[in-house]
Formats: sequence, structure tokens, C-alpha cells
Amino acid sequence: MAIDHRSLAQVTGADTALAGMFALPVTPVTPSAHGVTDAPSPRAVEGADEERVTPPMTGVTPPVTEGDTQVTPETEAAPTEPVTPVTPPPETPVTLEEIAAVAGVPTPVVGEPLTDAQLVVVLRHLRYTDDPPLSYRQAVAAFREAAFVGGEQRVRRAWGSLMSHEESGA
Repeated sequence: MAIDHRSLAQVTGADTALAGMFALPVTPVTPSAHGVTDAPSPRAVEGADEERVTPPMTGVTPPVTEGDTQVTPETEAAPTEPVTPVTPPPETPVTLEEIAAVAGVPTPVVGEPLTDAQLVVVLRHLRYTDDPPLSYRQAVAAFREAAFVGGEQRVRRAWGSLMSHEESGA
């Protein structure tokens, strides 16, 4: 596989740019007759001994010895009470009746015409029955599937009221 001079220049340029970013010495890439580059020769480490063992580096955490451990042996441990893991209680979904009570409207009934306030209550309930909250189209589909009664224009206005109420943070 022959290497194109243009791609070799690009590789060398990329190597030079990366080396400049990381302040590394640049060794130009020279392909052999077979298109394969030679492996770089190992470099001597400053301060290494004759056996090429790297000297200790500053800023590195020293090795942990038996006396450095933070674990208390079982014999010295004070008796403790059993630990009960803390888990949040499961969230109980808010019912349509609870939302209607907070809004101060009669509970919406399937199949009966709803007031504007009841439409907002039903849409709020349907929107937050799932996580993430339902979109307008998903909420309207759930509204129709649950057989609630309300014209498209009124449902759209109720949704707009719900969204503006959420955006205002009230």
C-alpha cells in the first residue's frame, strides 16, 4: 500500500498540530519501502537508574501500606445498629378527584359536558400521568380515549390556559 505524498503531509501536519497542543516532541513520519512506518525508539527517562527504572514522580499518590488503611479491623469496630437504607416512598399518583378538589371544581365525569375549569383539570391530570409529561397531541388522544366530552376549540383553549399557567409558575 503506497502512501500518497499529500496524505503524508496531512498526517505530519496533524501530528505537528497535536504535538504543539500537548507540547510533545515531533518525530516526522517516514514510511518504509512497504508503506509501514518504523516503531519509535524508546527514550531515556531523566533520572532513571542503570536498570531503566523510572524514578519516583512528584505529585503522585504514594503507595498504600498496611498502616495507611482507613478500614478499621473487625476487632476494634464498635457495635452498630443495623442500617436501614433510605429510599424515598413510592410516589402515589394524584387522582383526578384530588386535582378537581384543589382547583375547586366538581370532579369531571366521563361522558358529560365539562366546564372550562374541568377541561383544564382533566388535561392537567392526563398530562402528568406519564413521565415525561404528555404533549398536546398525546393529551388530546388520551382525553378522547378516556371518552371525556369537549369540543376541539375548547380543549385547545384549555390546553393554552394550562400551558400559560405552568409558564407563569403560578
